[in-house]
Amino acid sequence: VERITKERESFRFYTLPGTTKKVPSVTSVLNYDADFAVSDDELRQYASQGNITHWQITKFWETGKWMEPKDIQEVLTDLLIIHKGSLKLRPLEFNFQGFLEKYPFKVRSWNKVVYNAEFEYAGEYDFEGVSIEKTGKESVEIPTLVDVKRTPDKVKHFAQCAAYAKCPGMEHVKQLMLIPTNTDAQQGF
Repeated sequence: VERITKERESFRFYTLPGTTKKVPSVTSVLNYDADFAVSDDELRQYASQGNITHWQITKFWETGKWMEPKDIQEVLTDLLIIHKGSLKLRPLEFNFQGFLEKYPFKVRSWNKVVYNAEFEYAGEYDFEGVSIEKTGKESVEIPTLVDVKRTPDKVKHFAQCAAYAKCPGMEHVKQLMLIPTNTDAQQGF
């Protein structure tokens, strides 16, 4: 763990609760050999852009209101990174409220760290709750684990969600969902 930490700054570890044992994050395992095809500086800019959307959704779950990035203290550094960066990125214009109107969802928890001591990994999921599926006149609530991605990779990111769903306490999850936020669709999602 010490060697990897020194050699790979991007590799993250969690300490299993009740122990001193460090286990890798799910994303570190899935991305251990990733070639992002962009420079570290550009990757940092894209990560900041994604972080802004992540915090907008987090604040929405906390307050019930969609906030502009400039009003979220946690993303002020990210705003600086994207505005001053070489790519001249802007915050993503993702219509999360429109998405929730079309695909109703009741959130239970968000940004929660889950651990799998058996397989020795951990990670933090975006949010979980119930997706509300309309079947005729009735509605069915499906326990769902959701990951929001700037540009989803269906294989890698569903593997990430599946790893979270295999953690103790997540046995109720019946469905995995990826929400892409990098969209140019007129509806905004």
